[in-house]
Amino acid sequence: MTISYGRQAVEIQGKADDEINSGFSASYTMGSMSVSAYVNKTENVAGASGNEDEGKGLTLSISF
Repeated sequence: MTISYGRQAVEIQGKADDEINSGFSASYTMGSMSVSAYVNKTENVAGASGNEDEGKGLTLSISF
């Protein structure tokens, strides 16, 4: 099992607000099968206050 979290602040020149990117992911592997999921969020996209974006995903991988 693997769990991770990341956060990044991007200062955009000429903009009052910094863009904030954060994300969480987790994966579980058993034998040849793996299940993983992620959730990402961006606040103040391109330095625009109140502009937000989200992404979510789920993956199932089987090797044989």
